[in-house]
Amino acid sequence: MIPGKNRLTTKDVKYINRQKKTFFTKNFAFSAISQYPNRKYNQISLHIPRKLTKFASKRHFIKRRLIHYLQKRLNLNQNIKNWFYKIFINFNKKTLEIKKSYLEEHWKYNFTEKILKDFERDLNFYISHI
Repeated sequence: MIPGKNRLTTKDVKYINRQKKTFFTKNFAFSAISQYPNRKYNQISLHIPRKLTKFASKRHFIKRRLIHYLQKRLNLNQNIKNWFYKIFINFNKKTLEIKKSYLEEHWKYNFTEKILKDFERDLNFYISHI
């Protein structure tokens, strides 16, 4: 689980979505704004949509795997390109149906490994374009 100070609040997520600064990759959508000047850490939040699967346990399992990867890959207190950000990560709605059909066929390890590979590729692409 992401530490409390590194999580976004609902108010922050609504504000980020209103700014319309969304970067779409093939599988994910990254919305980000720069952090307040007095906060020297990144804040990140993930959303796994209900359209992907109706089961909360599956959504939670996917979210835990992605959060674990984020914590392993990024030090949340380390700046990215000399700025601190508020980042909201969501699935790209255009490829959600493809993911949903793949999820129904291959659950657990095959699906989560595929999601992690896609997430790793898309996150690296996003960070290189910040």
